[in-house]
Amino acid sequence: MKKTSYFIIIFLITVTGIFCYWHLHLEKKKLIDLVIHQRETSEQLFFNLKELSKLQYYGEGKQIKNIPAYTLSGDTVNLHQLLNTSKFVVYISEYGCSLCYSPFLNYLKDYPLLEERMIILAGFENQRDFKIYIENFEFHCPIYRINTNLNIYPDYNDYALACIISKDMVINNLLLLDKSNKEYIEDYLRITEQKMQFK
Repeated sequence: MKKTSYFIIIFLITVTGIFCYWHLHLEKKKLIDLVIHQRETSEQLFFNLKELSKLQYYGEGKQIKNIPAYTLSGDTVNLHQLLNTSKFVVYISEYGCSLCYSPFLNYLKDYPLLEERMIILAGFENQRDFKIYIENFEFHCPIYRINTNLNIYPDYNDYALACIISKDMVINNLLLLDKSNKEYIEDYLRITEQKMQFK
């Protein structure tokens, strides 16, 4: 009877040990996978921020062309006419990432001074798509459609962006709107609002 009791105790201890070892091994694997995932995410975020910084540096101080813009009713106005004073400009494109600029547009509601001196330029090829798209906007600023993009970069130009454009059509205080830099939105808007008070 004692041998059987010892055997059962040893068996239970062995099974418990194996179970604990297996459970710890699974937890260790989960932890390693989590660390690898976080490292990859951090590397991707760092890469995105580095690329955005390069693009912002490249676009800062560029002069944009005087392109035609269209009102909701279809009237044409040249961009130079809209920029008779420095304006806070938000550019979005039908080909851009709406998830990238949506948080920015939501934060704008807390900055009425910027909204007063803001225009939105929306890169849409046709008026019908433009009208459907802006039905969701709750802004009180002018919104214009442009058939093209702002042509700032040599290759891809459908990045959503925000900036101050002077009456000389020069870009200042540029921010590319992206999911990876959304933590900076409030700081950017606060700084930009201060700059617009003195323009």
